[in-house]
Amino acid sequence: LKTIVRKYPDVGHTLLVQLLPSSHGIAHETHKMRWRLSESPRSTGIAYDEIYKAYGATLDLLIEHFDNSEEQFKKLVEVSDNLEHFERQRLLDFLETKISEVKFTTTAVWDELRKMLHHHRSHPDAHWSLPEEVLQRYERFYYALEPKDDIEKIWWLFTEHWPNFPEGHSIKTSYSERAQQLQERRTIELTTIYKNHGLMKILELLEEIPENQAHILGFTLANIVTDEQEFEELAKFLKVDDKHLVFIQTFLHRKLLANTKKWVFDYYEKLKALGYDSATLAKIFVKLPADRELWNFVAQTDDVIIDYYWKSVNLALFLLTVKDKEFGMRKLMNYGRFTSAVEEASHIADDLEKDTIIEVLYGFIKSEPEQVFRIHSYQIEILFDRLEQSEIDTATMIQLEWLYMPI
Repeated sequence: LKTIVRKYPDVGHTLLVQLLPSSHGIAHETHKMRWRLSESPRSTGIAYDEIYKAYGATLDLLIEHFDNSEEQFKKLVEVSDNLEHFERQRLLDFLETKISEVKFTTTAVWDELRKMLHHHRSHPDAHWSLPEEVLQRYERFYYALEPKDDIEKIWWLFTEHWPNFPEGHSIKTSYSERAQQLQERRTIELTTIYKNHGLMKILELLEEIPENQAHILGFTLANIVTDEQEFEELAKFLKVDDKHLVFIQTFLHRKLLANTKKWVFDYYEKLKALGYDSATLAKIFVKLPADRELWNFVAQTDDVIIDYYWKSVNLALFLLTVKDKEFGMRKLMNYGRFTSAVEEASHIADDLEKDTIIEVLYGFIKSEPEQVFRIHSYQIEILFDRLEQSEIDTATMIQLEWLYMPI
């Protein structure tokens, strides 16, 4: 091991880290040579003292060959909570002496410390959980490495659906309570950024978060921004098809919920007056909650917007009246969206006419599938069950069953 870590530092460091204990690790033993000497036992156990000495020797090598890099510092933090008490104390003492010498260019170590604190403090009674006095030592590392930039301080709140908090969370807290507390925390932190630096600083945060979490930032910002000029500034994101579009569409969705549909309709009229084309304006509507009021407004726009809406919208018809459910289903079928029609119909089968279900089933088997949804066999079964409960002629039922036999 000494030779490997001296000649091949990167490989040696990785090997040494993997030799330290892991909370969820597995091992596959290699075959050992057996000396078949009559005076010696053929197999011997390994004493815990020898195991701990091996861990101690491994840690000695890691400390001796530490290269003052952020990556190695992070690896040592990751494995530290699985070490025996005295070895952990020795490692933390060493890291305290090195923290001022390491050049931290990312928040990777800070993020790892937050994850660790959250994990242990959320399960204080677990047998593997570290005592609070030890966690306070990790917490000192955490605050020592807190970024100076205001965006870097809060970006982690928007990169995961359920981010890790250094204080942990109580398992007795309900899902709805956790969600409310999280949203309040996000709103407070983002409001501080907005008041101190303005909208443009928040848009820097948008560039840092992944696309699948952009909706969180859009939803939260809608609780804060009220300036009409800033609404117009955000409208530029309707012209793209990446996370910026997800962001603005969620922003508009939240604004609608906080105000009325009239707010969105007025927003559309303002952007139209500013010269936005129909292809861009259509994106305002597709992520809004579908209902008759919205459909009537879209129908009064133009063919580009109408076609874009019905070719793109996810309707969630189960929230609507029976009459509107039938209307929505008819629109999906008229635009050849039979995959979406099956998806919707499987949730509202009891409210649909049998002829509608028959048309959906015939259309789905004959049309090209949409890429948005993956239809499962149980969804088809729901529709067949609904037909069996209705007065459907035997010939039609036999034909449908024959068509869907492979499914």
